[in-house]
Amino acid sequence: MVAWVTFPLCMGLMVVAKDLVWVALTDAWMGAVPIIQVLSLYAMIRSMAVLLPPVLMARYRPRFLFGYNLALLGVMPLAFWLGAVWWGPVGAAMAWVTVYPLLMLRMAREALHEVSTSWKSLWAELWPPSLATPTARAGVILFVALPPRNTSAVT
Repeated sequence: MVAWVTFPLCMGLMVVAKDLVWVALTDAWMGAVPIIQVLSLYAMIRSMAVLLPPVLMARYRPRFLFGYNLALLGVMPLAFWLGAVWWGPVGAAMAWVTVYPLLMLRMAREALHEVSTSWKSLWAELWPPSLATPTARAGVILFVALPPRNTSAVT
């Protein structure tokens, strides 16, 4: 259910980020557009990851979560630093999108094991919103690309 809401919202934000920043924050913030677009992809990933720790806590796995968070604490700052040095702020944002999912896979594997669920079952739940999201994105892109209609009164 979460994916049905967050996937299209995040994808939509990626598409309209430039216009949103221009309207809400003015031209001075236009440099933030690529960062917002990258972090929108991270938000899609994170929206699924936030559901996993409660499962592990309910199954009495706080030790695993502690180790997982220690691993994040050790790996993510290094990834941010490398991304920032090589590609600036966009590179730091890219670290979220590239490194975090790799670590999250381990937590997902543990959570799936604890509830005796397979990756196949998880995918069966995630493929419909995953397929609908690019379709919605295409619709937004087409809508944005359409020329504005003349709404003046007929004379």
